[in-house]
Amino acid sequence: MFANGSCGTVDRPDPQPVDDFVLVKIRSVPMCTEYKSFKREREQDTVGFGHEAAGEVVEVAQSGRVKVGDRVVVQPGRSCGTCWLCLDGEHIHCQNGRRLPEGQTARHTYAQYILKPDWLFHPSPKTLATSTPAWPVVV
Repeated sequence: MFANGSCGTVDRPDPQPVDDFVLVKIRSVPMCTEYKSFKREREQDTVGFGHEAAGEVVEVAQSGRVKVGDRVVVQPGRSCGTCWLCLDGEHIHCQNGRRLPEGQTARHTYAQYILKPDWLFHPSPKTLATSTPAWPVVV
């Protein structure tokens, strides 16, 4: 969404995984209620949408929980992964957060790719339709 209320696509450089960050090609994104509350009165020129999805791992910087070719569910947020909330499985409530690596822009799931730490991806069975794994995250 743009500041004038219109929407469209924006070209950005392809993100590059570093450290434990993983690059995932987005295959399916559910629509969530965040879009209902969108308002024109905002400070940013553009706003990206989407915080959960299903996709396929296309690149990793180091070995970890997922590997290239894995179908995954993309968990929402950018949690730290080390605080007591994250360690207790409540990463959605993390108060520390974690920034993208310097120069990266792949934050939202209404995009071709997303870049997140590997622990925020969960394997999805290949027997499920591509669109199915995105939905349990929001239910």
